[in-house]
Order: sequence, then C-alpha cells, then structure tokens
Amino acid sequence: MTPDLPEPVRVIKESTADEVSLMLENVFAQGTLADDIRIDGYRMAGKTGTAQISDGKGGYKKNLYFTSLVGYAPAEDPQYVVLTVFDEPKKQRMSSANRSVFKKAMTQVLKHYRIMPSESETPLLPLTQ
Repeated sequence: MTPDLPEPVRVIKESTADEVSLMLENVFAQGTLADDIRIDGYRMAGKTGTAQISDGKGGYKKNLYFTSLVGYAPAEDPQYVVLTVFDEPKKQRMSSANRSVFKKAMTQVLKHYRIMPSESETPLLPLTQ
C-alpha cells in the first residue's frame, strides 16, 4: 500500500538548483579527489566533508575526525545518491578516506540498475583561488 503524500512544493528556484548542481558536479570533476572518484562515462556531483569530534568536555578529540563523501548520478538527471561516512578513520583522517568506498558503491549502483552513461561531459566552471 502506497502512503498518501502531499503534492511536492518547490522550495528553491529551478535556476538556483541548477547552479548549485553544476557547482557540486565541478567538485567531482575538478576537485582534489576527481581522479580517484571518477567513473568513466558518468557525470557525477557531490561534496566531501570532514568534521572534528567532540570530546564531551567542550573541546575536540585530538586528530580524530568524522569524514563523509556524498554524491549523486547521473548529474544531468539525478537518479541515485550514495553516502559514505567514517567515524574516526585511523589511516586517513580527511574525506579522502572515503574515496575508494564511494567509488565502489556508486559503480555497483550504476551497474546494478543499468544506468546508461552520460551523453555529455561536465560543463567546467572556471577555477578560482
């Protein structure tokens, strides 16, 4: 039985959503992890994250972090989201720790659901410093 759901309500302008999506796509296309997370033929978009962990006493645990990498594909027509998180990774303490797990999971999703490769490449934004 399908639940009764309200009609969707747009909360941001379509043009704003398109701009943010292009920015997130460029994170994956031009960011520091681009070569490690690229899946040939697919446009993807997403964001990394690294956060300090509270020590419960008003400070943070030394050299321990919570890392994440979330992305969606295909970027031009989002169908699937993959989120990877590590709580206190030991070897790599930045979001780069998530790259291989993310790539494996997203590759499996795209293959399992037989998602066709993208027909175009990521429109690259100019890099700023």
